[in-house]
Amino acid sequence: MRLVLCDDNRIFCEALAVALEARGHRALAIATTADESVAAVARHLPDACLLDLRFHNGGEGLGAARVIRDRFPETAVLVVSGRADKATALAAKRIGVTGVFGKDQEL
Repeated sequence: MRLVLCDDNRIFCEALAVALEARGHRALAIATTADESVAAVARHLPDACLLDLRFHNGGEGLGAARVIRDRFPETAVLVVSGRADKATALAAKRIGVTGVFGKDQEL
């Protein structure tokens, strides 16, 4: 699977990329802001985008998820969050996010 990884913690994304590539997936890009996330999806047209909900310097993840779903419906959006509460998960599902899971879950 071709992926774009989006989280304001670059080290987290790099570690996730290594783990996913070891399982046969391909990390095409890492983005550390919401705007970079949308731009990376536009540039690479991945199968899926793994997207955090909170970016300290550069936007909000649900807004980025909405833009990605609207502009690139062929790219699945999976929310990866340290705080995936029920209200946030419901809001993400309404946008059309494929799934929501916590960073504390096993790969």
